[in-house]
Amino acid sequence: MRIILLSCLALATTGCVSDRSLHRGRPHAEVRRGGPGMGPDGSPARLFISPMGEPFRAARGEGRPEDQWFRGGDTNGDGMLTAAEFTHDAARFFAVLDRGGDGEIDPADIEFYETVLAPEIRVGGDAGSPGGGRGGGTGGRRGSGGGGGRMGGGGGGMRGGGGQAAGDATSGGEGRQRQASARQGAARFGYLDFAEPVTSADGNFNRGVSLEEFAQAATKRFALLDKDGDGALTQRELAGVRGR
Repeated sequence: MRIILLSCLALATTGCVSDRSLHRGRPHAEVRRGGPGMGPDGSPARLFISPMGEPFRAARGEGRPEDQWFRGGDTNGDGMLTAAEFTHDAARFFAVLDRGGDGEIDPADIEFYETVLAPEIRVGGDAGSPGGGRGGGTGGRRGSGGGGGRMGGGGGGMRGGGGQAAGDATSGGEGRQRQASARQGAARFGYLDFAEPVTSADGNFNRGVSLEEFAQAATKRFALLDKDGDGALTQRELAGVRGR
């Protein structure tokens, strides 16, 4: 199974960034236009960080940013995201991050990710935050992320409908508010509790994320999201996980 997933990743990274059919959401450069917290037209935007760390932004009237990610990953348009499609989408984003094309996301690539592509995960901000207020930053450095920032191989806790998290013992809205405020970095904007979802895939802590490590992280994160174990994710299923 591991060999198959790695083969899929290797094939998907070949030319996948330029193939618009692989990702029907807005292209990456277009998503960034307007700056952090802003849509392409300069209006306030909601932010979603995908399970593998890719930022998606949607301005008013553009729908939910998480739906952009889902539609892009659902390459056959059947309304389900399979493990193979999830891994394929991870490979596409790996190729975006691996700007040198050397098969590894190195510290310079991480710096680009944290300062240009998804700066909201480094600094406190309320753009799209589930809690509505300003959250603590991760610091953006290797080994300095809070919460799920450095869990080798992509393990970690669920959010919303997942395992017990901060504030779960408190009933009603107060508990949900405390839980949201306790999240750090990218965890405020995505399904999983990772403060820095890219560096979290660094399983051997060598300050680089290889294609194999990213594949392993994708496999584990898909399993975390696939709560019913049927091998496919639906938007309805993910809405329950997000608890948004």
